[in-house]
Amino acid sequence: MKLDRVAIITVDYASRYNIGNYHLNEVLEKRFKECKYFFLEKGFKQKPNEEYFRESDLIFINRPLRKTKHMTVEGDTYRNLNFRGYTTPVVLFDTDTSTLNMKERVKYIKSIGVNYLALGNNDYRLQEHQEMLPDVDSFYFHFGVNTKHFRNFENRLREIPAGFIGAYRNYHYPNRKAMVERFRHRVGDRFFWKRMIKEEYVHYLNNMKIFVTANDRHKGFFMKHLESMACGCMLLAEYTPLFEKLGFVDGEDLVTWANLDDCEQKLLYYLTYDTPRKAIAMSGERKARTFTWKSRITYLLDRISNG
Repeated sequence: MKLDRVAIITVDYASRYNIGNYHLNEVLEKRFKECKYFFLEKGFKQKPNEEYFRESDLIFINRPLRKTKHMTVEGDTYRNLNFRGYTTPVVLFDTDTSTLNMKERVKYIKSIGVNYLALGNNDYRLQEHQEMLPDVDSFYFHFGVNTKHFRNFENRLREIPAGFIGAYRNYHYPNRKAMVERFRHRVGDRFFWKRMIKEEYVHYLNNMKIFVTANDRHKGFFMKHLESMACGCMLLAEYTPLFEKLGFVDGEDLVTWANLDDCEQKLLYYLTYDTPRKAIAMSGERKARTFTWKSRITYLLDRISNG
């Protein structure tokens, strides 16, 4: 596969809290001689850029295909995309497979002209996509992490016992909401919560002993799992079989919980005993740092080249 020109159709993640998506775009850009961004929230129009798209070696769409509270599809931006008949391979990186039914998903994916569908977060609907979209190469594409950005400062005294950083009142996150509200009430000052602030995110993670998170979107594997571990937090996460599939060992690299009572019991235990917490955090950090965006992009481009 030639690596001369890439067109990245995306949200302007540089100015949003989704820093992991920004890092993914950045790593992909570096693999090509020329890159041009097309930001969907700036009134994206396909027609004026038709020549660039047709002459590119890859069109990469980095935006979840999902329903929101007020729209059928987020931003309705997919209505403006039509790459059917192009010889340029089109990749859709879709990080939310749970909020549209399969009939709607198939309609949009076909209308865009997607050749490769990379499903982030989880693989629970992978087989359905493969069966209903036989002409599209659908595969699970788990997240990576930028280990230069998300790193352990090491010399920092971790003053925040436990907590969660990120949105939880959004209707996409009912399990996060239950978890955060429970522990803010029951654990008090020992449980910290703050909305995502990109510039301070790494510093907060480096000041936290235990990062607690809950599953939404069908037991997925999330960027926060890797980001918190890469910064030296012990991850206390709701169980997902993806941990095992990706090689994370419960009780060694992270700690999983089955329900909120179980989570509270384990949280209080690891707040009391520093030695096992530190050992798990150290092992988790080493494992998380092997999941780089660079390795994920290599996998993606190799798959396309061999397809």
